[in-house]
Amino acid sequence: MSSNFKYIIDILIENSSTIISDVWGFNITFLGISLTIFTVIYSFIVNKLDELNLNAEEIKKGNNSPIVEIKQNLLENNILSLRRMNRHFIVIILITFVLSIVSFLSKYLYLFSDYYEQRVVVFLLISTFFSSLYIFYMLMKLIFRYSKLMKNL
Repeated sequence: MSSNFKYIIDILIENSSTIISDVWGFNITFLGISLTIFTVIYSFIVNKLDELNLNAEEIKKGNNSPIVEIKQNLLENNILSLRRMNRHFIVIILITFVLSIVSFLSKYLYLFSDYYEQRVVVFLLISTFFSSLYIFYMLMKLIFRYSKLMKNL
């Protein structure tokens, strides 16, 4: 084992309680943010579904103008896009929830021996890092989508 690796492991062991607390706080924060974004997108989907139903009634009444058909297609595409995005946020919610539970249990219930605690800390750090990248990616997608929508107005 190299001395640098041993040094990193020693730091993880010495600071495991602090690291686990930080990971827990970080995941709880992103869980709340993800739940909020999921809820907002869900309300948009419900709104768009209501619009879609009203538009479908227009078509049933015989209003087959190109504008109504274009609006129908745009609404359907918008709903599909929002549903795909919300699926990603469901994954984020599940990941951050699981990481929050694992960090909570390892911090307050002392379920792991020192041998396993360092592995749990490494697992939590790596998992939180990759979930952060995923969250950042989804937030950027949401921002670009918003920018594109505002540009078209």
